[in-house]
Amino acid sequence: MRYKLQSTCTKQIPKVVTAIAMAGSVSLIANVDKVSAENLNQTENLDENQTIYKEPEIDKVENLEEFSRIVEEVTINEVEQEVVSDQSVENKNNAQIGIDEYKEKNGWVQEADTWYYYKNGTKATGWLKDGESWYWLKSDGKMASNEWLNLNGTWYWLKSSGRMASNEWIKENGYWYCFKQSGAMYSEEWVKHKGYWYWLKLSGKMSTDEWIKDKGEWYWLESDGKMSSNEWVKHRGSWYWLKSGGKMANNEILKVNGVWYRFDNNGKMDSKTNFKVGQVKPVSSLNIRSGASTSYKVIAQVYSNEYVEILDSTSGWYKVKIGNGTIGWASSSYINVINSSNASGNEQSSESTNSSKIQRVINIAKDQLGKPYGWGAEGPNSFDCSGLTYYAYKNGAGVTLPRTSKAQATVGRAVSKSNLKPGDLVFFNTNGQGISHVGIYIGGGNMIHSTKPGDVVKTTSINSSYYSSRYVTARRIVE
Repeated sequence: MRYKLQSTCTKQIPKVVTAIAMAGSVSLIANVDKVSAENLNQTENLDENQTIYKEPEIDKVENLEEFSRIVEEVTINEVEQEVVSDQSVENKNNAQIGIDEYKEKNGWVQEADTWYYYKNGTKATGWLKDGESWYWLKSDGKMASNEWLNLNGTWYWLKSSGRMASNEWIKENGYWYCFKQSGAMYSEEWVKHKGYWYWLKLSGKMSTDEWIKDKGEWYWLESDGKMSSNEWVKHRGSWYWLKSGGKMANNEILKVNGVWYRFDNNGKMDSKTNFKVGQVKPVSSLNIRSGASTSYKVIAQVYSNEYVEILDSTSGWYKVKIGNGTIGWASSSYINVINSSNASGNEQSSESTNSSKIQRVINIAKDQLGKPYGWGAEGPNSFDCSGLTYYAYKNGAGVTLPRTSKAQATVGRAVSKSNLKPGDLVFFNTNGQGISHVGIYIGGGNMIHSTKPGDVVKTTSINSSYYSSRYVTARRIVE
């Protein structure tokens, strides 16, 4: 702080000049004594730490020149003392502000919309655990938020609050990601959540509506990311079966919902169903030969408990077709026939009796009891009314029905209500605008149907007051 002493002195000297003009030397000395006394009184307001200026002995002044010099000295020292006093106050105030700032900068501090964490006045960097949450502080101390962090090849997500995502799902830019307890992003691995399995790709994105291959096996991930299990999947016009563990059936013969199917090397279901099936007895392996004798070349092998299609037989040998489509001969001593055959010639007909077909349709429909209604759904996890009948007839009788109840009412042959048989489709007008609902008649006046949103596949009497008043017609699909 700088002061102009010349102007200050000019202010003080007129007091002295006035005194000289009015009273002479004696009065002058008295006036100076009065000024000195005032200055001494001002010192009472100074801090204890400030130096108190001692006035010179004015009464010893002998001439005006000496007097003027002393007055000037007094005035200058007084100004200097004021400067010292002002600077001391300013320094004290600055020191207090510094202390306050120091106290504030311990913990979280927001500066220009950015959060920092101070430890003893220094910005922290790297990982910081505050309470039960982890935060990442960049090299300049800024808290990371709403952004990805890659450390040594492992990805982490810092939420908008700055907290690290942990043991949770996060949706970012339309994709779902999952994070471990440690905060590390799941990548190219399975995650089980609320009883369902999900696959997180190398990028961390959850797989949806796609096939993924893991350890040589194929799996299907549904539109919500859930792994399909123990159900059918139709993809690009072909049907696939996902076994109970989620693995796609391929190169094998399996019984699904009471019907036998063969699946080729790519997992596609063969259109031929309900053939004569044999199961390999407990052996390490069974040779499939090019002819009905051990003298023929081994062209393939099957293993314990696998299924084969039996095409023909001769002198202790079965002509078989295995899962991958290979046809050859195997010793009948190592194969148990597990379903009856009505085949004629070299290859069993893909048709079973009509009564068997109808029974399979009903059995498949019963297998769906309790599954939720889903508008436009045709299985295997949910159904609307015509989706259920479509699914049961396709998988039980190999018959593809139209996809709406109104269209299904044009298929097959019309039958009266009094002549209903199990397997017939029964139709109702539930909205006052014509046929709008369909069920599968199972006998005893009952039907299986998928009712309405919020309900499930269930059994209901067609003679209830609601349905009897809305009954329209019935159609027999299989004679």
